[in-house]
Amino acid sequence: MCTRELDGRAVEFGTTGYTMDSVFVLYDRDSDSVWYPLSDGTMDAVAGNRRGQSVPFLDKPAPRTLANWIERHPDSTVLLPSERDVARLRQMASRPFLGVQFEAAEAGLRITQVVDDSGAANGGLRADDVITSMAGTEIADADDLRSVLGEHQIGDTLEVAVLREGAELTLEITLGARPQ
Repeated sequence: MCTRELDGRAVEFGTTGYTMDSVFVLYDRDSDSVWYPLSDGTMDAVAGNRRGQSVPFLDKPAPRTLANWIERHPDSTVLLPSERDVARLRQMASRPFLGVQFEAAEAGLRITQVVDDSGAANGGLRADDVITSMAGTEIADADDLRSVLGEHQIGDTLEVAVLREGAELTLEITLGARPQ
């Protein structure tokens, strides 16, 4: 998909076919680390040997509005979403948002990043916490987390069990709306 300089040499990146928070994640073909593109034009390694590293992804930050896009790319053609796509996006916007990025862990899901001012942040979840259960349901993988979130609404408060530095804690997290 693209080549970027990393650790002083050219590294190829490709798509994993997976998404996190509806964003396609990439991998580098050198170490198989997983990379998450950010809106500021960089991408961060969220899993693998390069976890914690950052690399420029775009030449400049991605446009945030249609007007910004048209200004930067005046010769492009803008395709408008179908009514079905708009309905799906509205449905997604009404789903509760926890506010974490994560990776698989031996005993659940390890939080790699907590979104500022999200239910997760406000409820006390931290990076490196491992989510082991939510609302009384064991969390073994991302499907378990999505399933539990799908059973709740924005504003619901859930008990979330985490492992933090070897100790098990139970936190109360109020689910919020996905940021715009």
